[in-house]
Amino acid sequence: MGCRLANSDRSSAPPSPTESSPGATIVKEGEASDAFFIIKEGTAKVVAGGTERATLGPRSYFGEISVIDGGPRTATVVAQTKVSALQLTSRGLTRTLERYPSITRLIFLKLRALLQAEGDSVPSDETAVNQSVLVDLCQRLRKISRSRLVAANSFPSPVFSA
Repeated sequence: MGCRLANSDRSSAPPSPTESSPGATIVKEGEASDAFFIIKEGTAKVVAGGTERATLGPRSYFGEISVIDGGPRTATVVAQTKVSALQLTSRGLTRTLERYPSITRLIFLKLRALLQAEGDSVPSDETAVNQSVLVDLCQRLRKISRSRLVAANSFPSPVFSA
């Protein structure tokens, strides 16, 4: 992303390096978590509701939705190759977003693109972005995610013949 994510404020921990072996689950859909990840090296797949949704590589990030709105993970992320990443806690990400509005804008644009890909209405890219805007977008993505899961797990009523 071109920005140094660590800061000198002792109230939030700097990013900590983490590694995952191929096949390892980095985060699991539905679980609570307090971590945001930026991939430095390697690739990982994103699976939501049993469907592979994306492949992530260097400079990609994940975990922002649950860190921003405090809800459970919306997807499982599994390392395809050895993944080296930086991990920030929610407090660390919040402090980073406060200090670097350009990172806040990048996350806003990603959330906006995810909503748009799902066919949902999106705010203008000229929208003033703050924490409440990000929380709103995250919660809207959760609703779409839940309705997709319900639809995937719905079965037609059985038809009985005499």
